[in-house]
Amino acid sequence: MATKKKGYTHTELLAEMSKGLFRPVYFLEGTEPYYIDLLASAIEEKALPPEERSFNQTVLYGADLDLGRLINECKRFPMMAQRQVVIVREAQEIRDLEKYQDVPTEKGKQSRNLLEDYVKKPLESTVLVLCYKHKKLDGRKGLAKVMEAHAVYFRSEPLRDYQIPAWISAYCKEHGIRMADDAIPVLAEYLGTDLAKIQNELQKLMIGRHEQAVISREDVMANIGISRDYNTFEFQDALAMRQVLRANQIARYFAEHPKENPIPVILSSLYTYFAKIIQIQASGDLTTPGILSRFRTTPKGAEVMARAARAYSPAKLRKVIGYLREYDLKFKGVDYPSVSELELLQELVFKVVH
Repeated sequence: MATKKKGYTHTELLAEMSKGLFRPVYFLEGTEPYYIDLLASAIEEKALPPEERSFNQTVLYGADLDLGRLINECKRFPMMAQRQVVIVREAQEIRDLEKYQDVPTEKGKQSRNLLEDYVKKPLESTVLVLCYKHKKLDGRKGLAKVMEAHAVYFRSEPLRDYQIPAWISAYCKEHGIRMADDAIPVLAEYLGTDLAKIQNELQKLMIGRHEQAVISREDVMANIGISRDYNTFEFQDALAMRQVLRANQIARYFAEHPKENPIPVILSSLYTYFAKIIQIQASGDLTTPGILSRFRTTPKGAEVMARAARAYSPAKLRKVIGYLREYDLKFKGVDYPSVSELELLQELVFKVVH
């Protein structure tokens, strides 16, 4: 077995698995379940050939499990195979996961954790995979320290909003999906940071499509139910170009379809957009190539951003950022509980544009 190191990435682990290298214990934890599921599925598919799985692959669920049963499963020897695989889904639900109990030893009773003891000296013919989702172990406690020292301890952290377009681009490249540059921001904007959801939408977009076909912005909007004429991108462009009538038409549509157009999400998008305008203005480079080198957008989008940087003074842009913060609170009912969403949006449009 190769030497264990700290700080594995999912790509390193997948590369190991593709070469047939599997570790005795994997502890996969974190608040982003996508990579936990990805790695667990890879082990499930690659650690054993299909004909060996019925006898040597066990999938357990934390809510139905205690450490005594888990350790017994791990200490079984494989049946006519090189290894056995034990996968525990929702391992955070194991009721006595971090519990210590008195165990008889040569020196008398000692307070021990059964999983810690096993991880320190695992059975080499068992691959144990613990999927600990939506939370993290307390790094100050014994189990976390033991996992850090003796197991493959992989942490799956959620991505930030600004990292999602690059993730989508990398995913498409890895899986041979061709997507137009202006389609990526739309997908990122409307699906947020849920990687499993984004993956699912990308797979749906490819159904019935030739592998060489390019997924367009219009394809994305149609697939996830975005109005072509009334959406966040059209709204921010209308404000950027100070098109009062157009901005109010879109605001009315948002107010009439609040479920599909949550105002906090729209305001967050506008905040990010105008923050970019401030950065462009401060850089002094309002050319399309200059903007494209700084932000993931289309040539048309870069032109609109440049126009906004020219149309709004630095003082006005600072006020716009202030208005967006102010109206975010008002939409949440702070000091402004009795006005409709449409009236608030119209007020915001007026203050931003004029």
